[in-house]
Parts: sequence; C-alpha cells; structure tokens
Amino acid sequence: MSMKQWVEKLRSCIIGWINYFGMADIKKIAVSLDEWLKKRLRMCFWKQGKKNKTKHDNQVKLGDGNYKA
Repeated sequence: MSMKQWVEKLRSCIIGWINYFGMADIKKIAVSLDEWLKKRLRMCFWKQGKKNKTKHDNQVKLGDGNYKA
C-alpha cells in the first residue's frame, strides 16, 4: 500500500469519525489528533528515505522550509 493510498484511507476514517461525533464538543481533541497525525506522517516519510538528501527532499515536499528540513 502506497503512502497516498494510506493517507486517503485514513482521511475517510477521520471524516466518518468527525461526522459521527460532530454534535459533541471535540474541537480540542480534533486539534491534538491533527497534530499527532502530522508528526506520524512526517515520521513515515522520514523512514522511507535511505539517504539524507532523500529525507531532506521529502521534508521540503511536506511543506517544511529548506532551512527547517
């Protein structure tokens, strides 16, 4: 399963979960879940590269600046 397919499957699960619990006050939980998911996705991208240049390029693709990556 490619990373893109994994992200799409995860996205559909999250949308369903948000729709189910939409009436509840879950904004704080949703924000913390979003932060955690972004960290995990960055970690998965980081582990895909074997060379430092590949890792750097993947971080830039995710939106980190050239200096931060």
